Amino acid sequence: MPAFQIESIDKMGKRNSFRLNFSNEEELARKLRESGITPIRISKVHHGSLERFWESLRVSKKEIIRFTSQLHVMLNSGIPIFSALQLFSETEANPTFREIIKEITHSLFVGGISFSQALGLYPAVFSPIYINSVAAGEQGGFLPEVLKNLADYLEEEDRMTRRIKQSLTYPFFTFIAGLAVISIMFLYVFPKLANLFSSMGIQLPWITMTLIEISRNLFNPWVLLTILTTVLISAWILRILFASRSADTQKYFFLFDALLCDLPVLGKVKRYAIMARFTRITGYLYSQGIPLLTSVQLANNACANRFFEKKIVKPLLAALREGGNFSDIVVDNYFCGRLAGSLITTGELTGDFAEMLLKTAQYLDSELSGYLTKLLGYLEPMIILSLGIFVGFVVISGYYPIYTLIMKIK
Repeated sequence: MPAFQIESIDKMGKRNSFRLNFSNEEELARKLRESGITPIRISKVHHGSLERFWESLRVSKKEIIRFTSQLHVMLNSGIPIFSALQLFSETEANPTFREIIKEITHSLFVGGISFSQALGLYPAVFSPIYINSVAAGEQGGFLPEVLKNLADYLEEEDRMTRRIKQSLTYPFFTFIAGLAVISIMFLYVFPKLANLFSSMGIQLPWITMTLIEISRNLFNPWVLLTILTTVLISAWILRILFASRSADTQKYFFLFDALLCDLPVLGKVKRYAIMARFTRITGYLYSQGIPLLTSVQLANNACANRFFEKKIVKPLLAALREGGNFSDIVVDNYFCGRLAGSLITTGELTGDFAEMLLKTAQYLDSELSGYLTKLLGYLEPMIILSLGIFVGFVVISGYYPIYTLIMKIK
């Protein structure tokens, strides 16, 4: 649906400027006049993929959570959704998000579409899970409850993401510090040593000569330009491949996803993370009244792993269509193990299926967190030791000729 930039005057004589998605310009102008808005200027704008990507960066998950929680409180207090959105469009601090809310408000008022349809115009900001949950709440007449549960779900997802990021913070900064030390040595120390060795006519060992040549060429503008060009071309090729739907391309992506899940140590992290996300989303959507088949399909789209889709999701969908049980496929599988599968079986037997899916996600999250903590406990000293050995090797290679010269003088 094309987007139009509109400059108008409302019933109160106030001049406004906003953007609106609509089928065509003539119908939009007619709708505006019927709504008491006098259009001054309507111009078509291009809402491209780059702009949608920029919107996703400018609107944080915390702002989405806050918006959802506050909207739940306002709707639960009896405030109409249009009035609530108008208030948000005037008070939101983030200018990008404020414009999006303003456009959603005008879409409801002028376009006559539902709230979920208006959210669907901004897929970079509101996920399919968010939009489908809101649609289920609108159809069932329990939108405030859905917004509350949706806010809780988003907070849990955000909490797990932050927990993983915090676990990786120390190894990351350790690696960056070591990389900075090595870069300084190559950028400043080795060029000066090379000049010193050249002026003294010292015969250098091959390893020192190699390091000096690397330091000379590493920060060469032509070398950096070549590297940048290679990266850009590779990114362009990868983008084409990701957009491709050919069987060969999909086969390679499947092999890559399978490799990630089969890695000796990190594969378990990947598998548990996928299964935790899948069970959480499925359980949440199913608890909101969305059919199980639809919930599974949306959860699979959010996981975006072709190996998981082939091994778990496709057999699961086939079993559900034939009247089978969720646990027939999921119990004791490669992605979650026996205990997580038994929780799902218990949920089916007791009739508390959605709740047990969410508990399964919590169990997998706790297992994943503990495994990551244990793994990083081994990884941190290994990173420090590896960087220490490498830095020591570079230092010895650089100063060994000087030491040799001093010993000869003695």
